[in-house]
Amino acid sequence: MKTLQHILIALLALVGLCGCTHNDGDIGIWFGTWQVEQIIRDGEKVPDTYYNPAIAPLYFQFQGDMVTVRHTGNLHDERVDYGTWVEGEGTLDISFPDSNVAYERILNTFLGGAEIDYSSQPAMPRFHFDITERSSNRVALTYYNAIWNQHYTLYLHKN
Repeated sequence: MKTLQHILIALLALVGLCGCTHNDGDIGIWFGTWQVEQIIRDGEKVPDTYYNPAIAPLYFQFQGDMVTVRHTGNLHDERVDYGTWVEGEGTLDISFPDSNVAYERILNTFLGGAEIDYSSQPAMPRFHFDITERSSNRVALTYYNAIWNQHYTLYLHKN
């Protein structure tokens, strides 16, 4: 009986270890949850009434080629957008393939609108960020909004 208990405990431990969320491989430092700690618009920190991470945080969660953009409102309501991401040489592109569901709504709120990639069918909202600062637990992403002629920099730290 004791041997059966040991086998069951070993099997449960093995199942727990196999439940890794890395989704078939290591994606490097991006894996996990990143919180936007501040937003800079044209060189100036946006006011707390625009974005206050202590009251209504914005998160990016990366796994595999998927990204979840999550905003918790000051009434603890949550808005969630799902997209895909690709890292290039010093760049990060986040696309929202199902634009019929307006998946880009959270980033549109903070960054004043998405670029539209008309080369894809159907046309797809996309945010093209330059990676201007990077370490294992902090990154700065800069986005240029051509419509408003404004630069936004999001400073993220890994939770």
